[in-house]
Amino acid sequence: MLNRVHGVKWSGYSFDINLEEGQTFHISNDKYPNFSGIEYGTWKLYSLFIIEATCFIDLNDNCIANNGNSTSIYCDNDTIAFEGFNLTIKFVSAFQSRFLCEIKTNINNNTCQCGRKKLTRTVDGEVTKVNEYPYIVGLATATNKTIFCGATIISNRHILTAAHCFRITNRVIGEYDVTTDDNTKGTKVYQLIKCIIHPGYRRNKFAYINDIAVCKINKNIEYTAEIGPVCLPFKHKDDSFIVKIIICFNIIQSLGWNLRDFGKKAIKLQKVDLNVENVELKNCPNSNDNNICTFTPGNDTYQMDGGPLLWKNPVTDDIVLVGIISSGYSSGTPTANMRIGAYIDWIVSSNSR
Repeated sequence: MLNRVHGVKWSGYSFDINLEEGQTFHISNDKYPNFSGIEYGTWKLYSLFIIEATCFIDLNDNCIANNGNSTSIYCDNDTIAFEGFNLTIKFVSAFQSRFLCEIKTNINNNTCQCGRKKLTRTVDGEVTKVNEYPYIVGLATATNKTIFCGATIISNRHILTAAHCFRITNRVIGEYDVTTDDNTKGTKVYQLIKCIIHPGYRRNKFAYINDIAVCKINKNIEYTAEIGPVCLPFKHKDDSFIVKIIICFNIIQSLGWNLRDFGKKAIKLQKVDLNVENVELKNCPNSNDNNICTFTPGNDTYQMDGGPLLWKNPVTDDIVLVGIISSGYSSGTPTANMRIGAYIDWIVSSNSR
C-alpha cells in the first residue's frame, strides 16, 4: 500500500509537510490511479535533507509558459525527477488528468541548507515551539549556565552576535527552556574559542556602533532537523527591508530570551514581530545605513541583545538573518540594530580566520 498524502475534497487543498531524514511517501491526485476532473492542489515540502521527487504525470491538457525564476511547468504525459531542500508541487487540471509522485529524503546528507524553520500550527502568542528555529543560540556563562545574550548559527564553526555580548564563555545551541538542562534532543553545549569583534566597534552616549562579532567554537556543529544555519542576505545586502509605501512596513521577527515585565526573565525562547522603520525619517536617533531600525507599539526587543532579526524570503521561503539586536534607548522605543547586509564582506572574511 502506498503511503499517500492527498486531499479529501478537491475544490482546492494545500499541504505543508516537514520531512525528516530517510523518509519516503507518495502524493497523488485524489482518485489515483483513476483520472480526476477539476482539481487544484499544492504540496509544500520542507527538509534539512535533500528531497528527491519522481513524478508520473498524465495530463490531457496543454500548458502555458513557465512562470517564476525557479518554477517549471510540465505538460502532457511524462515522468520527471527533481530535487532540492524546498519543493512546491502544484497540480492544476480542468480535464481528466492524474499524477503520482514518490518523495524521498536523503540519509546522512551533510550538504548545508540554510534558513529552515520547523513547521508549527501556532497562530498567536510569543513563545516559540521547541526547535522551531534551528539556528538560535544562547550565550551562557560557564559557571551557572545563565543565558545573557542570543546569537545565530552561520556556519558549522561560527556564530554571529552583538559585540557588546562578548565574553569567554560556553554557548548553548538548540536550547528552548532555560529552566531545564538538555530539554530538547537538539540541545548541545560548545565552548567559544575566539570572538572577532568588528574593528569599528564602540559605544557613544546613545547607542552601540558596529556592534557585531563573529565567534568560533571548539568543534564542528552537526546539522540535524533541530540544529542548522540561518541564511545570510547575500542577494539582499543593500536592501532596507522597508516596503516603499509610507503607511506600510515590512515585518521581521526577533528571537531571544528577553526580560519581560519590568525585569522578569523569560524562561522560554520568545519571538516578536516588528515593523522596519525608515532610518532616513530619523525615527531612530543616531542611526545610519549600517542600521536596521525596528519598532512596533507594544512589542520591542528590550534585552534580547545579540539575537537575530529574521526575514522570510517570500520567493524561496528561506529564513534570512537581516539584523542583530543591538540596543534600544529604553523599552518601548525604536531600536537601531545592526543591518547584516552592511557587514557581509567583513563576516565572510572573519569566517575564514
